[in-house]
Amino acid sequence: MAAVKLDQNELNETLKLFDGRRGQLPRLVRYLAHNPDASTVFVNTDCAIGNISDVARAANQKLQQNGLFISCKRPDKKIENKFGEPSHMWQWGIYRINPKHTQYLRFFKG
Repeated sequence: MAAVKLDQNELNETLKLFDGRRGQLPRLVRYLAHNPDASTVFVNTDCAIGNISDVARAANQKLQQNGLFISCKRPDKKIENKFGEPSHMWQWGIYRINPKHTQYLRFFKG
């Protein structure tokens, strides 16, 4: 499964789910809509979000209404920190829910 890049129309429709709210949830959605497979460090710094998974979980409660969800995956190539050690970075993105797997939507409920 690959992260998707939302076009402006789909992003606008998706942001309507957040009722014009400002803050971390729509900021994360906007960022990932244009930056699929963004590394943890870039999401943290560019979006000013400390706990990405917590914000993603909250956003998913709304996003699933449009057949979308935020998740992360391990990068294909290990990302090292400045000391040459494994950094445990993840890649974040927006994914489409496969209509065949709608039974999993219950996992996005709060």
